[in-house]
Amino acid sequence: MTTINVTGSSNDTNLVLNSNSASITDSVAAFSTVAQVVAANGVEALYWAPEPNVAHTTDEWKIWAYTQGAPEHIGKYAAVIAFDNSNPTAAPTTIRAALPVPGVPGVSPWFAFSAKESLMETLPNNSFSSALASVPTVGDGNCLIWLAAARLAKSKTGAYKAAEAVLVGSGDIFGTMLDPNLPALGSGMSTDGWMYMALGDIGEPNTIAHMMAEPPVLDIQNGPHHMLVPKDPATINLQTTNYNTGEAYLMMAGGAGGHLTNGQMSHLMIPLDHFYMYQAQGSKTTGIRQGDK
Repeated sequence: MTTINVTGSSNDTNLVLNSNSASITDSVAAFSTVAQVVAANGVEALYWAPEPNVAHTTDEWKIWAYTQGAPEHIGKYAAVIAFDNSNPTAAPTTIRAALPVPGVPGVSPWFAFSAKESLMETLPNNSFSSALASVPTVGDGNCLIWLAAARLAKSKTGAYKAAEAVLVGSGDIFGTMLDPNLPALGSGMSTDGWMYMALGDIGEPNTIAHMMAEPPVLDIQNGPHHMLVPKDPATINLQTTNYNTGEAYLMMAGGAGGHLTNGQMSHLMIPLDHFYMYQAQGSKTTGIRQGDK
């Protein structure tokens, strides 16, 4: 790995580059803009800290990887947490406590984690091949409340993989597979929640129907973005679901029947620079979760 310093703004930016790329040199003159670096080297150009040369199961690696989910001024000080997928009602454990933020009273209010792990999608050996494969995410306290309800709801669907063809065929997506007494996803939130995915994700469905298909239909591999998770889904339900315009759009806007449908899983995706870095605007994914290749 080679680290170079790219200037051109009030704050210089350190970018970690793959030294085996023929187009990369140690000279700053090789790149006039950050956009060129990203185009030449992909996701590694978005890292704000160099990757430690340690096993991916270690706390040191997880702290580095998960905090890449937000810009440095947020990720650097965030608490880092892990989720226990054997017990979806358990509180996450702390890998690193939140750090003091220079010039701000108290410690950081943000939490860094793996989105795959948080939604019960951890790899069997709990070892991600890369930071991107973990889908690093940094969210606030309200985001964690939203995720806790989503985890609980998902845990109630134990047999849905075996039965999903029947459910989807009947139009009853999730439907009776969930406890109707589960709290709504916004329950307990003081206000809307926020999440960063500064590296993007590895390919996702954009609707509940596509999520429930077997195999899931991957509509888009999102590049860097923010997300608003609403306390009340009705406040965003008139937004577009079109992810090809570059504008904010709805993800998981809902479907027919069931506890988590009718917008209860909906959240607002807010594209950032390089949002279409993994696939061309207007195109579909290859059907392969790119971070797991």
